[in-house]
Amino acid sequence: MTQKITFPDLNQVIQQLGLEPLLPEGGYFKRTYQSKFELPFNGESRPSMSAIYYLVTPESFSALHLLTTEEVYHFYGGDPLELHLVSPSGDYWVQVLGMDLESGQVPQFAVPSGYWQCSKQKYNSIGYSLVGTTVSPGFEFADFKLASHEDVLKMKVEIREAIAGFVK
Repeated sequence: MTQKITFPDLNQVIQQLGLEPLLPEGGYFKRTYQSKFELPFNGESRPSMSAIYYLVTPESFSALHLLTTEEVYHFYGGDPLELHLVSPSGDYWVQVLGMDLESGQVPQFAVPSGYWQCSKQKYNSIGYSLVGTTVSPGFEFADFKLASHEDVLKMKVEIREAIAGFVK
């Protein structure tokens, strides 16, 4: 017997998970975990890991940014999420997070430190994409850089065109 998966509506997800707007990046989030274990990073002591829920809607997206830490995405539900990536050497690609494994979607993906990244829903049938991310060492805003127009101008023309809508 096949069981049909149903998804709660957007407002229910935001309310039940306690999500809040993520400024300036976009979307909604909630920090769900921060390790009590510390490790040295960039001359200071930091939590070894942190995790969040992250949700985007048709009206929101994750703006182009990079982290100096590693970030692992976990797909939880809703519409697939397009994760746009630019490596430090200038390679660009899109990795789709979702459960359609036959089409190349994956439920988990690790973004190395120093990669530009941004994301949006692949399509809008459910009304949101819900993922989680785990960051190691634990996230601090000092590790986050929102892309400026000057950062984007340093990229290849075809990449600039592909990510133009992700720069705030």
